[in-house]
Amino acid sequence: GRGPAPGHDGDPMELLEKVERAMRAIPEPPVTLQQIPAEHRCEGCRLVSGALSGVLQKALLDAGGKGRLIEDVYVQVLSGACKSDSLFSGYHVGPGGDLEKRTQPADGEEQEQELTTWRRRLQFICTEVLRTAGEGEVYSLFVGPGSKKEIPVGRLCTREVRMCPKGKARRRHPQTEGREL
Repeated sequence: GRGPAPGHDGDPMELLEKVERAMRAIPEPPVTLQQIPAEHRCEGCRLVSGALSGVLQKALLDAGGKGRLIEDVYVQVLSGACKSDSLFSGYHVGPGGDLEKRTQPADGEEQEQELTTWRRRLQFICTEVLRTAGEGEVYSLFVGPGSKKEIPVGRLCTREVRMCPKGKARRRHPQTEGREL
């Protein structure tokens, strides 16, 4: 026979465990914007914007509920949010083609992988929002004049980070849709 692996003279299962442990320690490659389907970037930014509003609202409540957060606090809260697995877990592309939160637990390896992929993509969008707009700007949008203490999604995702297209005020009229003019 070929004998045991170099530096290993024990149980093959023990060796397999060591290899699996080493594999888990290898970080996943970073996500790039090109890996996020263009049709889901705006939607992803909207989800991230809502999540960031939520963590800032919670931080404000934790700080007594009124006034403002100091810079150290909001920077820590925002950057911590982007690293949070739980904040962005559970999303997938639903049957209608939209990015949505799963209502059922993942059914099998493929669905589990899709959830991981979207969690990482949303975390990337979150990091990209903070990198592009900056924590200070995101917080300013959150506390902005007459603000309901939430980030205006349109302003953040369209103007600041440009993940959403500039919308035209033109809406389709249901009565003319599908009819030749």
